[in-house]
Amino acid sequence: MTMTANGPAVKLLCDEMPGRPGRYLRAAGYDTAIGAAGEHDRALLARAIAENRPLPTCDRGMLARRGAAGRVMAVPHGGLDESAQREDRRAG
Repeated sequence: MTMTANGPAVKLLCDEMPGRPGRYLRAAGYDTAIGAAGEHDRALLARAIAENRPLPTCDRGMLARRGAAGRVMAVPHGGLDESAQREDRRAG
């Protein structure tokens, strides 16, 4: 795991979410891998597990897959800006 001045760096794996948030996360400096076009959920989840990367997604079906617990993170619909604002409010 890569370390930063503030602790361990987060390494993510994103699917093909609408709006391409994976590209935004990568541009913001996060170590973000992006699933291939049309990559099946099963293969994407296996890759997230193998690479020890959280998998943020809007795909509710992905949350129900075996092995998803603790690996797949539900991202609310509404766009990246709205999600970031919601997290800021939650953090206090």
